[in-house]
Amino acid sequence: MVASSFFIDVIAAQTVKAIIIDDILVSGVFGGLLVGTSILIVKMGGATTGGSDIVARILVKKTSFKFSHLLLMMDAVVVILGVITFKDYTMAAYCLITIVTTSKTIGHYAKQAEQEKTILIFSKNNVEIQLAITQNESVKGDVLKLIHNDKEEKMVLVTKSGKRLRETEKLVYKTDPQAHFLALESA
Repeated sequence: MVASSFFIDVIAAQTVKAIIIDDILVSGVFGGLLVGTSILIVKMGGATTGGSDIVARILVKKTSFKFSHLLLMMDAVVVILGVITFKDYTMAAYCLITIVTTSKTIGHYAKQAEQEKTILIFSKNNVEIQLAITQNESVKGDVLKLIHNDKEEKMVLVTKSGKRLRETEKLVYKTDPQAHFLALESA
């Protein structure tokens, strides 16, 4: 927290008269991309930024809305209240562009992180890999189905949540460094 405040002040002092981008639209789009990516990183780390995403995280558990949609709706309410108060429609339009970009960025990356994967593992050590997967609690919890384990075809097919894909891949290569690992997106 202190380091964040320190670096914000240092960067602000260094860029007092330097306008990096003079176009509000470009700033809004890139700002939305950066803010969306930052919020998603913080969310995936299990934390919040201390803003409206706290309320969005609570509401996502109690409603059927996605996190990115809730954040968009709450930010839109803030912009509408700003328009009512300050009567600045131009800046409100740019703000809406920024919050839509933020929401779409969060939605895009969150969808990729949560999408289920089908993992094809080609190995001569299928039995050992299957045993390693079923004994590892963090990987085993995400395995939906162990569909195929045939010594003749040397293939194991596992359908799994994409959240711990790297962990599963490391486990497979630790068990059999010669294995071939292929991850496909599932519907």
